[in-house]
Amino acid sequence: IGEGNIEVCMVISASSTTGHIDLSKRRVSPEDKAAYETRYNQAVVVQNVMRNIVKDTFNPEEAPVDYNPLLSICTRLSWKLYEEYPHAQVGLEAIAKNPSLLSKYDLSDAEKESLLRQLSRKSKSSTIKVRAQIQVTCFGYEGVLAIARALQAAKDCGSSDSPIEVLTIAPPMYSITTTAPDASSGINAIK
Repeated sequence: IGEGNIEVCMVISASSTTGHIDLSKRRVSPEDKAAYETRYNQAVVVQNVMRNIVKDTFNPEEAPVDYNPLLSICTRLSWKLYEEYPHAQVGLEAIAKNPSLLSKYDLSDAEKESLLRQLSRKSKSSTIKVRAQIQVTCFGYEGVLAIARALQAAKDCGSSDSPIEVLTIAPPMYSITTTAPDASSGINAIK
């Protein structure tokens, strides 16, 4: 393990007297590794949100000498979200959908505004691209014209939230693509 690298390891043994910890990279299953990496990445997102709230709202001239603003916001918000939700990021997503949930947390108006501004910015940028490949053939009298009308009907089924784009790969293969705020609405738009 090189310096500065982050690796998922399993603790084999720990000695409280000597302070040594024996770790193993091999004993970690791929499923566990993926789960812990996901959890770590979610924690990084939550911590960045907390740091940005502090950056937006903290004024060092008004604070006491030993005041830690990041510890304060974590105590009042993120740690409580970890207690109430499976992960604090899930709690932040719930707050983004329903800002009235913020009323039960001890936050100033400036902190609430900063949080909601960040969450709205993050939710706008998180769209999912859904793509499906289809084979379209018509052996009837109308042939190519019927296929063209069917593909145009597919484009017309799109909405402003989930516009549908139809691309020709190589006839009879076509690609239907849409971008949506979440996977389920994208899949429903393509269906």
